[in-house]
Amino acid sequence: MKSKLLVASLLFGLLLPAHAIAATKAGDSCKQEGKIQKVGNNSFECRAVANGRQILVKVTNNRPAITNIQSPNQLSTCQLTDQRTKVSAPHSIAFPNKYAYDGFKPAGEHEFAVIPIDFPNSPGKGKPSEIYAPELKKIDEWLAWYTNGKMKYKWQVKDSWIRAPLPSSQYTWIHPGNSGTQGRDSWIFIQELVDLSLKSYDLKNISGVFFIYPRDVKDIEDAYTAVQGLNIPGNVGRGYAVTATGQWLYRNKYPIWAWFIHELLHPHGIAGHAPAYPEQFGIAHNQSGMGLNINTWDSIILDWANPEDIFCIDQNELTKVSLTLVPMEREQKGVRSAVIKISDSQVLVVESHRKDKWGSTFKDGFYGVMTYLVDTTVDTDRTGEFQGQDDGKGVQWTRNANYLTVPGVNHGQYAAQKVVKGVGVQTPPFWDLNYVMYQGESLTYKNVKVSLTKTGDNDTVQIERIK
Repeated sequence: MKSKLLVASLLFGLLLPAHAIAATKAGDSCKQEGKIQKVGNNSFECRAVANGRQILVKVTNNRPAITNIQSPNQLSTCQLTDQRTKVSAPHSIAFPNKYAYDGFKPAGEHEFAVIPIDFPNSPGKGKPSEIYAPELKKIDEWLAWYTNGKMKYKWQVKDSWIRAPLPSSQYTWIHPGNSGTQGRDSWIFIQELVDLSLKSYDLKNISGVFFIYPRDVKDIEDAYTAVQGLNIPGNVGRGYAVTATGQWLYRNKYPIWAWFIHELLHPHGIAGHAPAYPEQFGIAHNQSGMGLNINTWDSIILDWANPEDIFCIDQNELTKVSLTLVPMEREQKGVRSAVIKISDSQVLVVESHRKDKWGSTFKDGFYGVMTYLVDTTVDTDRTGEFQGQDDGKGVQWTRNANYLTVPGVNHGQYAAQKVVKGVGVQTPPFWDLNYVMYQGESLTYKNVKVSLTKTGDNDTVQIERIK
């Protein structure tokens, strides 16, 4: 009799729908980070959380505006001034931006001539627009979002190659810190290319030139970047931004648009290259990093941030607040970061990150909160970087901002996953994930505690003052 009842029970269980036996829900354990499970109309993503666990998190494609409580302080409270006693290079690390080059105020419209150049030994193939058109489109989109429409570029373009008179080996340039052999003086050959373009371009109102070389250009390894004087009829004696592609960009399939923006941010005034390690979370630090957003502090320096973008509070007024943040890589309305004034020279900045439009190369399932300390008495010193000796961690050669590690965790190294001949392998870049805060974790700087209390489409943080 018992056997018949057991068989009947098993059959009954098999006939039940799966959700009646064990419904999949948010918070369930999972094994494969980034894997999406669909249950009916719901989607769940496997993410890492505190204590070495991985759980299912409900996600959607909805991106409504995020509403938080009003920032208790004006943005000006968090716009700390430059208090360095040593300045290694004429670039801004604090507000206001004192070091924008003449003609490069980070506001309004700036015109650039996009000039395709090929060479006798490296003739151009196809239309140059096949190279530059998608890059210019991305630059326009990036500027529209991250400057809040405060600055844009105007492009002067032609869709035919201009032939340089000499082989490409005569137009090489070596970026400081790199090895190699440079051809002629760069100031000479850049002027030569500008002179060639005068028949086709009207350069009198430009802010710079952007030379596009063929994808298979020979000999030219480094992508050129400089601000230099050019002899342009009707406008002689000012500095122009000069950029040019090279094998380094093409061979590594780096985003040309991001490299262009990165290089122009320097004449627009900022030092960039901070917060220090890991260098994956801002276009001003790494033009080929994973998060190609502008970080909060740089947006404050450039005066691109709107007051509603940032929750600003003096720690002396802080008790406890819960905020839902817009990921820095996403185009979504709402508070993008929290900035807590610690002193007249220090602020804590709290940002959310994940794979999204401007962070498309993060691995599936990556998310987290990053917290960094800005100290406006500290110089961003790139001397060691140019010497090829800096490890980029802000120790021997300082950075004005540094990420804080999450205490007591062991997240391991970041590594993407791919399948090679049916076997899953880890691929670079590798970097320390202990700087990334997962749901259920927290860190404290002095008497300010930051906790990530909930993740999903967005991250919710709790910021409180403790004794």
